[in-house]
Amino acid sequence: MTYTGNGATNATVGHGLNAVPSMIVVKSTNGASDWEVMHKSLPTNYGLRLDTTSAQINLPSATAGGGLSTSPTSSTFSFVSGTSNANNVNENTRTWVAYVFSEVPGFSKFGSYVGNGSADGPFVYTGFKPKYVLIKDITAASSWLVRDSVRSSQNPNNLNLNPNNSQAEGTTDTPAASHITDLLSNGFKLRANGGADNASGRTYIYAAFAEVPFGGAGISPANAR
Repeated sequence: MTYTGNGATNATVGHGLNAVPSMIVVKSTNGASDWEVMHKSLPTNYGLRLDTTSAQINLPSATAGGGLSTSPTSSTFSFVSGTSNANNVNENTRTWVAYVFSEVPGFSKFGSYVGNGSADGPFVYTGFKPKYVLIKDITAASSWLVRDSVRSSQNPNNLNLNPNNSQAEGTTDTPAASHITDLLSNGFKLRANGGADNASGRTYIYAAFAEVPFGGAGISPANAR
């Protein structure tokens, strides 16, 4: 969807999902801006930026300039005011595109997990076999990680891509040996101790989408690999 900012501190935007969004990504279409991210697992008044390695950002701070509220409703999302317009996603007269996702059982899952720093890492239940998983450390600065079953069709899945940079998959920023994931029939499991997805004690948010949405027509959700 698209909208035009009006600069009002109490502004809301209708999203039309008829469900509470779990993740929103917003980008200005007529000026330079970061890709602002709201995720349901972030603390109140905190956000992320898809094009940077920053940990969770305190949105009302002077350098943040505001952002997306972490309290959307089933009909609208709103904004957190900041003290500058550097990344104000409701800046007056600017136009924006918003990608708004709600969680749909059997199709998409959004949540968080805590890393354990082990090759026997956490298992994250999604209820389906993921085709695409996006992961971000919210505790410390690190790259976003993308895993998918198209580029890496067998486990272990270790062909990393980073939305925040232009590097090729699995290069020095996120070497394959440090970031390994198994995409399983009902979720995903971390198999290495890289800082971007499984450092001990750090919190990570994720967005996952199913390989066979809703289990297909009359078949089980997916087969394990």
